[in-house]
Amino acid sequence: MIDLYKPDVIINSGIAGSLSKIITVGDIIVSTDCIEHDINCTAIGEPKGQITFPEEKIIGIPADKAVCDKLAQCCEGLGAQVMRGRIATGDVFVSNKSERQTIAFEFGALCCEMEGGAVGHVCYMNKVPFAILRSISDDFKFSRGENYEEFKELAADRAIKAIKKFIQTD
Repeated sequence: MIDLYKPDVIINSGIAGSLSKIITVGDIIVSTDCIEHDINCTAIGEPKGQITFPEEKIIGIPADKAVCDKLAQCCEGLGAQVMRGRIATGDVFVSNKSERQTIAFEFGALCCEMEGGAVGHVCYMNKVPFAILRSISDDFKFSRGENYEEFKELAADRAIKAIKKFIQTD
């Protein structure tokens, strides 16, 4: 799709689970970078989360600062705490509190989800500026899958409002 449409920027938005006691349902996280917490080649001496590209190895895939700054500004006034930080991606829904604590400790991430790292990975490889916006749907302290079902609409609504404002802002 990047080859076909040649976008100026890609924003991946949606919902995520909190990895911090200070980030609660409805809060918004705008990426500084993203990591893929489930990449694990430690058995061959590589650090956990490291991605190997043809010419470099990295753990955090940097988001575009200017895009993230604008996106964070667009989140103001939505009735939510807005934070900037690392977003962790993996291929499993993480609801267990100890797993969340491990991801937060190992990577310094503020929230976890299942798509942003893949988007960041592809954008980085293709040199397309990107940002990730996540509205928190499930709370760290309760760590129950039911929180997701209860709060996903509130969280998604906030993400949608921020993206609409981003698009309308020149």
